Amino acid sequence: MNTTQFIIYSENDVKKIAENIALFQKKEYGVDINAKEIIDELMNKGRCDIAYTELDNEEGEIQVYIDFKNFRLVREITFCELPFPMMIKEVQDLESIEEMILESESLNFDELVSCIVDYDELNIEELKSLTL
Repeated sequence: MNTTQFIIYSENDVKKIAENIALFQKKEYGVDINAKEIIDELMNKGRCDIAYTELDNEEGEIQVYIDFKNFRLVREITFCELPFPMMIKEVQDLESIEEMILESESLNFDELVSCIVDYDELNIEELKSLTL
């Protein structure tokens, strides 16, 4: 059975999320980004990139973004140095606009880009079978 979920939010809710992201980016990267630019990204692109880092020895990268259309926090971990390229996508579903606001208030770079996957321990043959 399919269900439809409606999430109602106000302009102030979107503004609060954008302001929180702008504060995080100023604190973490030292850049002043206008909250209006972030609002435009959230409303027009449906997402806003919030964190990025490369893995040790440039083995890959981690990109984190807020998916406003689907109410999610998404972490994409891309490995480049395995026998074949691979991306792991971790998705944290956010149930409400209030939860998204709370999540945006507590953004922490180290937590956002933490990689708990040890690629040396990945079973490459098992992964190949999943991708074919």
